[in-house]
Amino acid sequence: MKCLDVGCGNNKAPGCIGIDIIPLDQVDIVHDLDSFPWPIADNEFDRVITNHYLEHCNDVVKTLGEIHRVVKAGGEIIIRVPHYASDNFHTDLTHKTSFGWRSLEHFSTNSSVEYNYYTKFKFRIMEREFRFVGPGRFDPFQLVGIKFLANKFPRIYERFFVYWLPPVELYFRLRVVKGQHDETM
Repeated sequence: MKCLDVGCGNNKAPGCIGIDIIPLDQVDIVHDLDSFPWPIADNEFDRVITNHYLEHCNDVVKTLGEIHRVVKAGGEIIIRVPHYASDNFHTDLTHKTSFGWRSLEHFSTNSSVEYNYYTKFKFRIMEREFRFVGPGRFDPFQLVGIKFLANKFPRIYERFFVYWLPPVELYFRLRVVKGQHDETM
């Protein structure tokens, strides 16, 4: 499985090719990610990971389109971004775009939102989750059921409770749709 880590910095996911603007040790392709197209062939990757990069880019929609272009039909995209209520989002002055539960629904084939005219590229949302602590850390929000309730009732949580108990990040797992045949994959 060929994997691309977009905006990897020095935290490239194991087994992936890393692309970033800064020539760090773990960066394999040095490129300005706000300059399109990226120096990558169409349909080259089975999987793309973007771990806390999308909130930094100048044009999230164009970046999502470029990610869609380089991933094969049926391929997987893993996205982690800070939630708009997270203090991590507001304390980094390089963050440009905030994300909520429904941020990617406008590009999805399986959401309740019917704004399917924004872009030609589409994804299928396979999984999404509010996360209250970083990966691998003890999560008291899970222990007392807050994580379960927030993810079970995301609209209620974001509307009424998100600023009382803010999540650290959002996690999305998407499947690339490039034709009607792979929409149900």
